[in-house]
Amino acid sequence: MITIIIPIYNAENYLIGCIQSCLNQTYKELEIIAVENGSSDKSWEVLSTIHDHRITKIQIGKANASIARNRGLDLATGKYIMFLDADDILSPNKVELQVNELEKNPNCVASCTWTKFTNVIDDGVIQEQAVWRERNPLEWLRKSWLGEGMMQTACWLIPRNIINKVGRWDESLTLHDDGEFMCRVLLESDRQFFVDNAFVYYRQVEASLSKNTRTEMAAKSAFDVYKSYTRTLNYIDNKDVRWALAHNFSRFLYEYSPLFPELLAEAKKELKKLVSGKAPIVGGLKFKRLANIIGFYLALKLKGKLF
Repeated sequence: MITIIIPIYNAENYLIGCIQSCLNQTYKELEIIAVENGSSDKSWEVLSTIHDHRITKIQIGKANASIARNRGLDLATGKYIMFLDADDILSPNKVELQVNELEKNPNCVASCTWTKFTNVIDDGVIQEQAVWRERNPLEWLRKSWLGEGMMQTACWLIPRNIINKVGRWDESLTLHDDGEFMCRVLLESDRQFFVDNAFVYYRQVEASLSKNTRTEMAAKSAFDVYKSYTRTLNYIDNKDVRWALAHNFSRFLYEYSPLFPELLAEAKKELKKLVSGKAPIVGGLKFKRLANIIGFYLALKLKGKLF
């Protein structure tokens, strides 16, 4: 049995397609826990029209996605867990192929191919990333922090016993909460397997909450996540890992400068704890060229004026 947990917030236009892609899985031993959390549209009404004995439907009032996912975990009975956003789509063989891999490899996690789309999944263009490989979990995280790729949340299939060990989603977070959760999951697993012929279709929605990243609350959440990575890995004295961790704080400084000066100052302190001398250079091509000439921190001061 696998459990698919779907937090639902203002997804009335996409919910049927999302849940139908779950019901159409070639792997039939599954349950779907759909958690509607404070939508202002007709998501609950739409959800109520979908009838299948494998679906559990609940409402929890206004909450963030992490709270909704934890509520789903409370009810989950599956050996494996997947967290699916309500506007995304699964390929029909996604679950079966990943379960087959994990049944042969206990205490491991499985990921898969994903692609962005707007209206029709056939419009999605696959852009292969360095993390789309079977890897040691720490090496996977290091590659991702260096900017060599990411994994969309629904790509992961996770044994429930690993989640039991690492704990629940951090409900205080609003941005990059999936990164914080999966960091703990990966470090508890023996290996990460990549299933290249299983797919998640990641819908790009203009009004998505995930795009609201420029608020102080979002910035604080991102900073807390990056700091959690260093706290989780403080037992590793490895310059390559520290350099990768430093990339997170360089990215934070680049993305939020000159906003939120107190958070920027904290991020700069964390960055200097990880690396001495030059900071990792991130950002757009023009910014990188300038930073390579005059240095990362000076380039940040000019960023708002030049770019």
